[in-house]
Amino acid sequence: MQVKSRDIFATTRTEGSLLPANILQRIAEGDCDLEGPKPTDYHLVEGERLNEAIIPILNEISAND
Repeated sequence: MQVKSRDIFATTRTEGSLLPANILQRIAEGDCDLEGPKPTDYHLVEGERLNEAIIPILNEISAND
């Protein structure tokens, strides 16, 4: 059975063209040809992913509440 791109993200509903399902799929796959901010724009170490850098910071903020 072929999965349509709109079925890949079961908990995400997209409306309109601001962030269509095919772009979400490309983000999830780590498409390097996708234009937009790069990890270096956030001063990350080479190979470090943005979400991996954010999680410890959010955990620290949450612990200080």
